[in-house]
Amino acid sequence: MAKINRQHLIDLVNSLGQVSPEDKSQLLQLINEQKKYGLVWEDKPEEVEQVLKEKLPIIEEVKEKRILNDTEAEKYPNHIIIEGDNLHALTTLCYTHEGKIDVIYIDPPYNTGNKDFKYNDSFVDKEDEYKHSKWLSFMSKRLKLAKRLLSDKGVIFISIDDNEQAQLKLLCDSVLGGGNFICNFTWLSSGKKYEFEEFDDTNIKVLGANLGMYKSGVEYVLAYKKTSAFKFALRKTEQDFIDSRITKNGNNISVLDFPKGLKIYGKENIKFEGCVGGDSEKIEILTPEGMIFKDGILQSDIQLRSCFANPNMVKDFFAGKEVIDNREQKVIEIHFTSTGLPYMKKEKVGELPTNVLSGFGDTSMWRQKLINILGGEYFDYPKPNMLISSLLELHANKDATVLDFF
Repeated sequence: MAKINRQHLIDLVNSLGQVSPEDKSQLLQLINEQKKYGLVWEDKPEEVEQVLKEKLPIIEEVKEKRILNDTEAEKYPNHIIIEGDNLHALTTLCYTHEGKIDVIYIDPPYNTGNKDFKYNDSFVDKEDEYKHSKWLSFMSKRLKLAKRLLSDKGVIFISIDDNEQAQLKLLCDSVLGGGNFICNFTWLSSGKKYEFEEFDDTNIKVLGANLGMYKSGVEYVLAYKKTSAFKFALRKTEQDFIDSRITKNGNNISVLDFPKGLKIYGKENIKFEGCVGGDSEKIEILTPEGMIFKDGILQSDIQLRSCFANPNMVKDFFAGKEVIDNREQKVIEIHFTSTGLPYMKKEKVGELPTNVLSGFGDTSMWRQKLINILGGEYFDYPKPNMLISSLLELHANKDATVLDFF
């Protein structure tokens, strides 16, 4: 609201003669309440939402549709399929599973305008002026319930494409908390062609042979955690060792104790006095007798002063604690080089996932696979099962409870 318009409204409210002071105060509060940053849309009520205000949904078991008998049910996980509007289902689950879901994966309508999104039983087309508002209203109600269902170590993955990706990111920041955003995975999906409805001479010159066309080969999976307690499961890797410098020019100067018994690589018997290293990694030896190595082993405890990069990691390692850096590398040894400089030897304990998902095939291939399995075409754009399993494997709990409400 422009400042001049706001002031005009304030003056107008103050001039109203038949309005009580309490009502004036509330009107002025509404005028002054402005959202400084975030997503704004016009809320569009759903019919199912109105029904929920008067009736509480109840889940009833349809025993004829059970896949497992009583004996089999004791051996296998109790997977449940709930039929009905997902707003009904989520509302009910909040009574039975609040705070108990470890992983949520959803593949909501992308709101392309091509009859992929229904609102109050009517398809939302490209010409609908409230296309984005309806979609945001629809998603916000379900995401608020999803947040309640997630456990403290829970994570939610949401598939989306360019039609609503920007809006979804802002909506999730608002509902789930921007600080809980993990990453926006890019999935290399099948190529799709889009046509420009209108183009002028400038577009023709630029596009050349690809007149009015471009090909998109990516979709996205937004990932949000419930709290900071969520940690990605590390991907297994071949064991790899890294030598890492302990000093780094520009860090604060600190003094560290190094115990006798440490190894030196390159020289069996040698003594260092005063300092070692060049200007960028100068290390002062504070122990009067210096650093003495015999048969490649440090003979006594020493004190060194330098611009140590990870003094707390060094202290923790010497205290017998497990030390893993932010690259998921475990410190297994601290030693000296032939020049007297201390180094850490690390091994990889795993790899964090990258934000690019690829190699899972495309939707057309998996649509055909589903047709072969189900005997008919029931899903237009099914996600590859390897894509979904890869996302689920990112959760450390292998007995996780998983929910998909689209």
